[in-house]
Amino acid sequence: MGDAARPGDDVFSQVLKESLKTWSSYLNAGREGHLLPRHAIDLKSLVCQTPPFLGAGLTSSDEKISFACEEKQSAQGKGSLFINGQSTWKASRGICDLEPRVLPKQLQLAVGSRVTVKLSEDSPFLDWPGIQGLSGYDNGNYLSVLYLAWAYILSARWVELLSRSADHECYMSYTAQECEDSQQLNKHTLIQIDLSDDACEEEVLWWRAILYSENGWNATTKYNGHEYLSPWSVSAKGTGLTVATKALGSKSDPPSSMTALKYLTNFCVHHRHYAQCSVALAGAHSTSHF
Repeated sequence: MGDAARPGDDVFSQVLKESLKTWSSYLNAGREGHLLPRHAIDLKSLVCQTPPFLGAGLTSSDEKISFACEEKQSAQGKGSLFINGQSTWKASRGICDLEPRVLPKQLQLAVGSRVTVKLSEDSPFLDWPGIQGLSGYDNGNYLSVLYLAWAYILSARWVELLSRSADHECYMSYTAQECEDSQQLNKHTLIQIDLSDDACEEEVLWWRAILYSENGWNATTKYNGHEYLSPWSVSAKGTGLTVATKALGSKSDPPSSMTALKYLTNFCVHHRHYAQCSVALAGAHSTSHF
């Protein structure tokens, strides 16, 4: 006889069967060109019980806090930074004599190198399949563009939250290469991304930076004398993407996560993107090939 924490063999087997049936239906639907189910993009229901990243909102934003961090070296010699934490597991309500179980857990906080993003010509999402009950949106395929935007937004938020630690020196910056003349940049680009006519100069500069093929921005932290990158740091070499609108050449500081989110919202409103934006956010949490 099982419970919510330890299901019996019959319940466990039934869940596996239902899971296989559900995921197989998505695969078959994709092959047949059917629309994706609406709940496939409902990220709120999937992450509503996820603990806040680095305890965001649990303490005052002005309060300095300390994280239990540990540095590790990989076989390739590139270091990563981990944060130590724990999770508490409890049995479901009812007659049970099991005490709560506390399990230690390490989460990757920072990395030593960027994730390489590649554009694939045979991606199953080359032609966006659409969402059930949602018409008039998401024409074309902008997953790679939206993915790069989310990578920056998550990295900017990472800098903002980690800056509360007295043990870390965090920075968000544009790279020197990004400030090169746009004429030189356009020699190597094939696809121009259109922005709305009312996009401000800072907004145009931001889009140029995140689409730049030679790492247009950096999100870093210095800990114990070593420099690390945000886990969402990406390298989009050879993507051939740029913005159609040219910046006027002035310089500005990288936007905050909230300002960058506003820029992304403007872009999605202009292109009528809805589902693709949610899918790109989900993809930004893993190494993806579009």
